Amino acid sequence: MLQWFHSAQNLLRGDSRYNPRFTQQPEVRMDGATRITGLMKPDSPDGAAVKPRLPDIPFRYIIPANAGPAEYLRINLETYRRLQSGEPLWDLDFAPPPPPPPQAKAMSGGAVLLGLATFAALLGLAASSRS
Repeated sequence: MLQWFHSAQNLLRGDSRYNPRFTQQPEVRMDGATRITGLMKPDSPDGAAVKPRLPDIPFRYIIPANAGPAEYLRINLETYRRLQSGEPLWDLDFAPPPPPPPQAKAMSGGAVLLGLATFAALLGLAASSRS
């Protein structure tokens, strides 16, 4: 039987103490990015040896669509840095920002004058046809 799994389940890492464990199925967004949610568990040999037991650390990441090894290297480095410094791992967005919406092009001065002249000519024709 074949079963689908997200690449983060193989490529996401913690540090020498923590390993990621997924608590929810990955959620694919409209832009193709994926939200993954889970816990960093201190179940490595180094993490399990610490007394008292280290706490589980919740994480939620947005992984870019079609993320490859280069993206996971960046994600894993940031995860490692945050685990070492004690920073939270909640709501980290690694997906690129969406492109800005297209802006309307401004009309050039010549186009504005041509539009005004056409409008004035039409008004003149309308006025002369009434008389």
